[in-house]
Amino acid sequence: MTAEIAILNKSAVALAADSAVSIQQGNQTKVYNSMNKLFTLSKSAPVGVMIYGTAQLSGMPWETLIKLYRQQLANRTFGTVSEYAEDFIRFVQDSDCYFPDDEQKDYVVSSEASPQTDERRGARGPGWVTSGAVG
Repeated sequence: MTAEIAILNKSAVALAADSAVSIQQGNQTKVYNSMNKLFTLSKSAPVGVMIYGTAQLSGMPWETLIKLYRQQLANRTFGTVSEYAEDFIRFVQDSDCYFPDDEQKDYVVSSEASPQTDERRGARGPGWVTSGAVG
């Protein structure tokens, strides 16, 4: 379970997330306290992303996707957080090199075949909020 919090006032936003991740192997669960769940989306603007649920999308870590997006975003900026979210979602949808069609089909088939055991199932999109203190 992930704990994330965003505290907002008229002039700032503060973001926080725990670093625990649970990995289940057979009937044993191991907890690691080293997972990054809070990321800077832009080098030029104070926009942060918090992830929860599974740490990957179709086998690709969210952290990698976010860093690749940030790299291609470069110094471009948008006027609203919604515009960043839309652009990031478009980036993920258009990333054929990271999610080839045959892999997408395999992912869907494996998710349907074993929804309770597929660790990729339940991937949720990142949460969007601005903050000057995201690192």
